[in-house]
Amino acid sequence: MNDYEKFGPFDVRFLPKLKAFQAKLASFGMAADITQGTRTPEYQAELYAQGRSKPGRIVTKARPGQTPHCPYATGTTVAFAADFVPVLYLDGKRHRTYNVTVKWWTKFALAAKLSGLTWGGSFRKLLDRPHVELPGWRKLR
Repeated sequence: MNDYEKFGPFDVRFLPKLKAFQAKLASFGMAADITQGTRTPEYQAELYAQGRSKPGRIVTKARPGQTPHCPYATGTTVAFAADFVPVLYLDGKRHRTYNVTVKWWTKFALAAKLSGLTWGGSFRKLLDRPHVELPGWRKLR
């Protein structure tokens, strides 16, 4: 099973751009693993409760049906977005870490833009650097 199957299903208009994005990262000598794709409405509701009615910090402002990870409030869903963790190779070993440089995130953002995606680091209300999404996803539901 590949990451597209594990974290999908992804919308058919998003998946080719997602693959192009990962190829662009590779062309920059970078790597990132998918950590989130499609979310069930129940899981999205749990994330929304975090920092509100459940312990923890707020990690999303979106309820089910309001996010490209879970664009429908009920039933079967597909994702118009994915979240990633940067991968660095140190001492010949593969490390997944969010502790990367601004330069790394700048290249990540450029790869997203060149692949026709919106980067979550450009959001005004909740900075979400590991996130990419299909522009205009709300109109495509």
